[in-house]
Amino acid sequence: MEQLHINYTNEKLQQLFIELTLKAEQEEYGREGIKWENVDYFDNQPVVTLIESKRPPGILALLDEETVMPRATDATFATKCGRHIQSPSFVGMGTTHFRVTHYAGDVVYTIDGMLQKNKDQLNKNLVEMLSNCNSDYIKMLYPPPEKTHKKPPTASFQFKKQMGELMMNLKQVSERNELVKTSVRVQTRILAATTNPFAHFSLCAVRSSLRQNNQAERS
Repeated sequence: MEQLHINYTNEKLQQLFIELTLKAEQEEYGREGIKWENVDYFDNQPVVTLIESKRPPGILALLDEETVMPRATDATFATKCGRHIQSPSFVGMGTTHFRVTHYAGDVVYTIDGMLQKNKDQLNKNLVEMLSNCNSDYIKMLYPPPEKTHKKPPTASFQFKKQMGELMMNLKQVSERNELVKTSVRVQTRILAATTNPFAHFSLCAVRSSLRQNNQAERS
C-alpha cells in the first residue's frame, strides 16, 4: 500500500508539473504572440482518476470501503476492484495482485496486507498518553482523540486529504506570486529530471518588465 501512495504522489506532482510548465507556458506563449512548436504531453488524469475517484469508485475508495466491512479480506477487495473498475490503466491479476499503468510505466501491486495497513489504528489509550506527554513535537503529532462514535479515518483517506491540501496550497501560492510560480515551475522541472533520467530542460531568463516578445532589457 505504501508504494501505491508513493506512486499516487508522483502522479499528482506530474499533473502539477504539466499544469505549471508545459500547459501554462504554452498558453502564455500564445497570449504573447511567441512562435513555437506545440509540445504534446502525456495527460495522466485518467490514472489519477483511477486511484482517487469517489464516483465511480477508484482504488482508494474501494480500499476504504472494504476496510470498514466486518468480513472483508484482501481477496474480497481484489474481487471488488475487478468488478467495479473499468479503466485501461488497470488490470486485475486474480486475488493477489493488480497492475496500474502509471505515466512512468507499469507497476504490479501486491494486495496481501493492504486492508490491515489501511486501518492504521492506534489504541486510544496510547494516543491519549502521547497527546499528554511533555514533548510539544509529539503532542503536535498526536493531538487528543475526538470523542465520537465515528470510525477512525483510514490511512488512505488521511493521505488523500493531505495530498489534496498540498496541491491546493501549491496552486494558490503560484497564483499569488509570479516569482514563486516560476520557482515552483523550476522545482517541478528538477523533480521530473531527477525521477526521469532522460528528461532535460533548458531555462533561459531574460529580464522583460513589459512581458512582451522581442522586448528585453539590458542587465
